[in-house]
Amino acid sequence: MHSSSRTTRIGVFYDGNYLMHVSRYYNYVHDRKARISISGLHNFIRQHIAASDGLPIELCPIVDAHYFRGRLGAYETAQREKQLLYERVFDDILTNEGVTTHYLPIRIFGTSRSESNTEVWLSLEAYELTLHKRFDVVVLIASDGDYTPLVRKLNTLGTRVMLVHWEFSYVDDLGRERVSQTSRDLVAESAYPIALHTLIDESEEGADATIDALFVPKKEDRTYIPGRRYENDVEVSYSGGTYNAEGYNSVSAAHTYNASSPVSENAVRKTGTVKALKDGYGFISSYPRDAFFYHTAVTNLEFSQLQVGDAVEYSEETMNDGRVVAKEIAVV
Repeated sequence: MHSSSRTTRIGVFYDGNYLMHVSRYYNYVHDRKARISISGLHNFIRQHIAASDGLPIELCPIVDAHYFRGRLGAYETAQREKQLLYERVFDDILTNEGVTTHYLPIRIFGTSRSESNTEVWLSLEAYELTLHKRFDVVVLIASDGDYTPLVRKLNTLGTRVMLVHWEFSYVDDLGRERVSQTSRDLVAESAYPIALHTLIDESEEGADATIDALFVPKKEDRTYIPGRRYENDVEVSYSGGTYNAEGYNSVSAAHTYNASSPVSENAVRKTGTVKALKDGYGFISSYPRDAFFYHTAVTNLEFSQLQVGDAVEYSEETMNDGRVVAKEIAVV
């Protein structure tokens, strides 16, 4: 039901952990090699609803947007300065797009993490805000079947639900298949289930401006020579051998490192410290050459939470061409 002014009022609710998972997939694994853009996603949502309702996009405003995710406490974050920077940068992005953030505490006990139930909080807030603000459409960025009761409740209020979701699979650097699927019940209960992975894969880059805008614009490509170190785009020497912390970008690294290869029986278990961190990969201090690692090699912590100087245990392999690769990395 539309209001008498024919304006379609939209409320958007993000499962932050899910969005982060999807964004990393497109940034590190997918051919797009770019993160999801919040502004581009909001524009896509408004355009789709405007076309569905036969209205100009100006009459389909996002009146409320909320982002829910677990987050480390102040003490834990203080130990990881880079993590704090990442969080503040993304907070600024959300704030600039008018998204209200809701964070639940994550606590770390040794190598395990304890996280509160984001689904419950999001569902309660979404239902209550829909009652008070009378959204015509609630947009849910999620995939978990735990949100199905929320969608059913919103349906009883006469509020339509647009489910924005992605499905994909890939093989990580340990040879394990990773699959991201959306609950069939959640899809069935939603009035507008939008499988964005299908729209993205069916559109060649540059062919559809709306789809392209779903991704953060790429930085200007720079050409690097693998095996050499660069600082501020100037090649420098390194006494410990070929150190390429600046020499590889995430695309170059993917071409020179087989991320899907499992750990061999000849791998050596070692301890060391993180020496450098880049966009999707990093390096561990090792003799005689520093060990390269891919972001999915970290087993007990999110890659974005790593800090230079972190002590780690890892399996080290020397490739046929002399490259040293670290796998099954555990922060200690």
